[in-house]
Amino acid sequence: MKAWSAFAAGKLQRLGVITYSRGKIAVLDRPQLERLTCECYTVLKKETDRLFVELKHAAGLSAAR
Repeated sequence: MKAWSAFAAGKLQRLGVITYSRGKIAVLDRPQLERLTCECYTVLKKETDRLFVELKHAAGLSAAR
């Protein structure tokens, strides 16, 4: 893990938002994590959700043929 990400993970762990051990991260408090992140998290989440809906829809159309 790079120095900056280790620093950020350590801070989030001290806040009780995540646990981090041996390269594995577990989110303990998603609402708090979302509040602590920049607005790019929300933008990326909305776009990812939209893309998955489109992908599921396209897969459903392909399966129906």
